[in-house]
Amino acid sequence: FELFHTVADSYVEPNGWHSFESASGSLAALAGHHLDKSDDGRPGTCGKQSVRLYSTSIFGIIANGTMTTGRMNAAAMKADDPQNNAYLDMSLTDTDANGDPFYARMNSLPDSLVMWVKFTQGTANSEHPYATVSAVITDGTYFQDPQDKTYTNIVGQASNHEIASRGGQWQRLSIPFVYTGSSLSPKAILVTLSTNADPGQGSNGDELLIDDMSLIYNAQLASLSVKGASVSNFDKDTYEYTLTSSGTLSVNDIVATPTGAAATVNVALSDEGGNTAKAVITVTAGDLASKSQYTVIVNNVITESIATIGNSTTTVSAYYSLSGQRTVSPRPGSVYIQKHSDGTARKVIR
Repeated sequence: FELFHTVADSYVEPNGWHSFESASGSLAALAGHHLDKSDDGRPGTCGKQSVRLYSTSIFGIIANGTMTTGRMNAAAMKADDPQNNAYLDMSLTDTDANGDPFYARMNSLPDSLVMWVKFTQGTANSEHPYATVSAVITDGTYFQDPQDKTYTNIVGQASNHEIASRGGQWQRLSIPFVYTGSSLSPKAILVTLSTNADPGQGSNGDELLIDDMSLIYNAQLASLSVKGASVSNFDKDTYEYTLTSSGTLSVNDIVATPTGAAATVNVALSDEGGNTAKAVITVTAGDLASKSQYTVIVNNVITESIATIGNSTTTVSAYYSLSGQRTVSPRPGSVYIQKHSDGTARKVIR
């Protein structure tokens, strides 16, 4: 949260984020201001700023400090009315004061949402003691938080509705994504944070500082088996194994399951001589930014091929540049990451 843009007068919003300063809805002008910069950054950060959300009392009703990657809507006097929400809709062409749309694009499946927060209440409220964050990945069609109905366009979500004060100290949160199993393609993510998990609750002067938010993509293995037998003492943080099997060994005999929801696995099998095979298993994270490599030496086998890399007869589902950007029309002569429908990937020259 180092880059902010001016919304009106001296009020600001972080680039890519929105609060009541840019809200829609018939009561947007009455919503007040609940966001500003803070020079209080989390311990060890390289940045100089964080974002500060704060609550106020309007006509005796607590207005929570809230921000979202979508757009805030204020259209009801009752705080918990779902007409007061954060929403996204990729079909809309509205842009904010920085020229950005009121949604955040998403084309992969992260494994967790990580951030640093510092939460304090103006007046301790034991009945409503928690701040909140939620992240919902959708297919890009209209979605709002809180929901006014059951939405069927959700791909996955991560949430923590019990962010405690913990003495007003900085704390690191790691929140796993849970996926619905939907066949919908991820296209947008709606992330929303608020000074209280309950609309209109908490107290005047509640404050939530947020810093260094990121999406984490895992690049390790959850399990590994060879010829139907699980590798003994397998651990995702151990990268070399030696075992004994029998008969002929092929790439298809090695089953490697990644921890990452969008991670891809590539297996290279080579004959080391003396009835010994070596399998090199490369796991690439869903954002293509990191990878890990496991080596398995298998004794007492006949290697079916000298070098077999990710044998795949599946169709190509997408191309990505080496910087991780999805490419619709690959250019001849350029290098890309080619992703297949079975989850495997390889580097290719078009």
